[in-house]
Amino acid sequence: MIFFLAAMGLSLVSIVAGQSSAGLEGEWKGTLAAGPTQLRLVLTVSKDAHGAYSGNLNSVDQSAVIPIDVIRVEGDSVHLELKQVDGVYEGKFKADRSEIEGTWSQGSPLPLTFKRSSSNAKTTSGAQ
Repeated sequence: MIFFLAAMGLSLVSIVAGQSSAGLEGEWKGTLAAGPTQLRLVLTVSKDAHGAYSGNLNSVDQSAVIPIDVIRVEGDSVHLELKQVDGVYEGKFKADRSEIEGTWSQGSPLPLTFKRSSSNAKTTSGAQ
């Protein structure tokens, strides 16, 4: 009985640790197909001690780093607003939270998937 309870407690700790390390924080990479142009994007997000998000979107091929004005995560949904370029991203985490599939809107909506950076995954798995 004690072994069962200890194992159950360890499982709950693993679940909680896994959820906290699989949030939006970190670096994400994606490619936006805008007609024949492929734009490489790097999304970087951090979260402060009060739970507030901040971040930016680096358009690698345009040498532009754009601040994100609004970052909202509700369950599996992600909402980003970049007022400087009148852009909005709406996405959803995949079940394992390794990708966010969504739509970038800056005029016409375009599909955009962000994948968690491999350096992020190493940091995340090392933290557990």
